[in-house]
Amino acid sequence: MKQMHAFLVTEELPRWEADMQSYEEFKEKLKKMRIDVYDAYEGEKGGIFDAWLRKMRDLSTK
Repeated sequence: MKQMHAFLVTEELPRWEADMQSYEEFKEKLKKMRIDVYDAYEGEKGGIFDAWLRKMRDLSTK
């Protein structure tokens, strides 16, 4: 399931691009490109959203 979340979060971002971006750049790009996905997960995760998104980004670059 975690890999599916990582896919959903990073589906619009090529892996090499995620590798080269800071977490904040990654977060802003996701928000701009897929506000629907960003808002859905932000609402679902609440206070742990940033930690969760950082983990999903890290999984996508492995």
